[in-house]
Amino acid sequence: MIIYKSKIASLKSKTTFVDKVEHNKECGIVVENYNDIKEDDIIEVYEIVKKRVY
Repeated sequence: MIIYKSKIASLKSKTTFVDKVEHNKECGIVVENYNDIKEDDIIEVYEIVKKRVY
């Protein structure tokens, strides 16, 4: 069930802003226009890549 669809505004590992975080590592995340994330929530992240069809 999708509760909210948005983009990641920022991602932080310890005290540093980062572009990605390794699997099973803790991080801080800010989601654009959404501030109701709670402990134990599941966040699924994916990237949409558009390809040209010839």
